[in-house]
Amino acid sequence: MNLTRALPRSLLTTLALTALTPSAASAQTVSLVTSSPALRTQLAAIRSSTGVPAVAAAIVVDGVVYYAVVGVRRADLPATGTNLVAASDEFCLGSVSKPYTAVALARAAELNLLPWNTTIGSVFPGYFPNTVTGNRYRDNTVAQLAAHASGMWYSPAGQPVGDEFSLPLGDDTRRLLYTINALRDPPVFATEGGSNYDGGAIIAAAMYEARNPQTFAQLMAERVFTPLAMSQSHAIVDRSSALSTWLGSPTLLPHQKAANGSYTPQSYSHGIRWMVGGVHSSIVDMARFGYMAMYAPTPLPHLYGSAQRTLLATAVGRGSYSPGWAVGSSDAAHGVELYHNGDDGRSHATMRVWPNRRVAIVTAVNASSAEATSACNQAEAWLMGHLADFGVSATPDADVIDNAVTRTTPVTVTASSNSGSAPLVTDASYSTGWTASAAGVVSTITIAPTSGVLPPFSRIFLDEGAPVQPPGFTSPPAWQIGGGGIRTFPISQVTVVAYAGGVGTVIANSDHAGRRRTISFPTQTNVTRVVVTVQSTFAPASLRAVHLLRPITIPLFPL
Repeated sequence: MNLTRALPRSLLTTLALTALTPSAASAQTVSLVTSSPALRTQLAAIRSSTGVPAVAAAIVVDGVVYYAVVGVRRADLPATGTNLVAASDEFCLGSVSKPYTAVALARAAELNLLPWNTTIGSVFPGYFPNTVTGNRYRDNTVAQLAAHASGMWYSPAGQPVGDEFSLPLGDDTRRLLYTINALRDPPVFATEGGSNYDGGAIIAAAMYEARNPQTFAQLMAERVFTPLAMSQSHAIVDRSSALSTWLGSPTLLPHQKAANGSYTPQSYSHGIRWMVGGVHSSIVDMARFGYMAMYAPTPLPHLYGSAQRTLLATAVGRGSYSPGWAVGSSDAAHGVELYHNGDDGRSHATMRVWPNRRVAIVTAVNASSAEATSACNQAEAWLMGHLADFGVSATPDADVIDNAVTRTTPVTVTASSNSGSAPLVTDASYSTGWTASAAGVVSTITIAPTSGVLPPFSRIFLDEGAPVQPPGFTSPPAWQIGGGGIRTFPISQVTVVAYAGGVGTVIANSDHAGRRRTISFPTQTNVTRVVVTVQSTFAPASLRAVHLLRPITIPLFPL
């Protein structure tokens, strides 16, 4: 399999050959940053109940950031004076670093410094073949590496104990050693066959550094932090940088929870892995980044072009990750949801972006524990429950809802299955849902107008449920697969047939559905019914929504 299965070749060509990079002054930046007394009161209550050293949260709504921070920089010092956490303090983001890294890669792609379809073999031809995997990873692309779709392990088997700190080598040299070791491991699944939470972005960064004179940290600072006015964001690239002056005095430190319930300050140490777990940002800068990730509509200039926006919001292959994000869908988001959380064993952070509602919610705690996770979750939940207080629009997923044929035409929806009844859920406003009850089930969903013909339509929107671990799969140890395990989508075939009178024509045929996927075809007219046939490889399989969409006259996200 290759990337073109999930992303059209035309898109990859655009990504590889075009450079649509606005100037630093024109990048999408927030319009107002203001503290929220109500949020601060809530965070104080959360900190009191959880006992975490410090907690921060923010919500950005159409360019306006509302934030609050409470607590202390270090739990072993008095909660007074300069030890009180400030809005400028930078929290370790853990795996929320991955969206930052993906955007840096998007900037590099637009400048043709490292296109998304660049393969490992083209950058490191001398690393192939090797005695274990031969040429197995040679054709893996930057996009697949950044989307956990390469089939690589979480930690290479040959990486020395203490990996990035055990050898007296430079940061870039150790990153190359990580790459060599990763390429020696046998894959846990075929490329794009699912998602495995791996360190592929580390290799993508090594590829960039091999092709360009600057470091990946310099790329991120120059092409991401500076244009977005993220002056309180940095990448720690080695242990020797742990007490850099930008961390404040006294330093905001991460913490681990001791057996007696107290929190002990820890040092920073991410070395070669900083691009997947060691970026640091203030809560306001996290909000700035979240706002950029919404992708503002034209004519407002953006940090990158619409082709990059599409790639960063599209899951690769049969997995649920795009480069940088876990791609999901929720009613609260009114459609697509981009999400990542991060925990490096000493800090915890979350970032949730709802492009269709122009909202991003971010949280951070300078500790790792069940209570730290709870503190972030509680802060998120409170903000989600008070969206109207921050002026969040109730406008839902405009493209799907406004263009669904059932908005204007009453339809009848029926379903059948070769394994008995297939549960069917319908929403009179616009949606149809389907769930498979057994492995190998073949179900049909028929959409027909109550009278006459369907209005013209030129797209079908499919939103598959959550990916799952395949049955009978023996999971490797956690150090191979990370925290998320192996995940893939069960639906293995989707066929769409349009009937005009008694004649049926196949208008769409795909070997997967996936998250929030729109398949386009020539405009269909005078259609009396549409039959969608779905086959699942194993249960549970589901389509959260199936929509026929009317033609649109202009691109949703023009370049």
